[in-house]
Amino acid sequence: MGKSWGDGYKNSIMGIGETVRTTMRAKIEALGDSASLFSYSSSTKTETEEGDISITDWKTSTSIKGISGNDFAYRKISSLVGIDSNTSDRIFIIKDSVTVAERDKITIESDNYEVREVREINSTNSIIVAKRLVLIKNINY
Repeated sequence: MGKSWGDGYKNSIMGIGETVRTTMRAKIEALGDSASLFSYSSSTKTETEEGDISITDWKTSTSIKGISGNDFAYRKISSLVGIDSNTSDRIFIIKDSVTVAERDKITIESDNYEVREVREINSTNSIIVAKRLVLIKNINY
């Protein structure tokens, strides 16, 4: 059985998604700020008498690049994929290939942030092109 018109359309849409992902990766690498990512799951934790969790050692960090929501570069990228950038929390766009989870720590310059939310940014055909993080400044991190 031969290919149908739908197969060609599907392949062209997949190609567009791959192009958007490649463009996003390049923009983040070229325009992004350097940051350090620390994994909450691999950190050393202790429980206080009150039942609170305290992190005593974050272990080693991974160097990443990202674009902050208040940057011109972020506004440019967000307009490409239709993200509303009006928020009081710090938004940080990173490459799709970075492994990150809620409660991880990100240090940008000398400021420590807790990752509060991780969202995948998808192109029109569900290819993940980047990740959008909501960061909360956390002096205890």
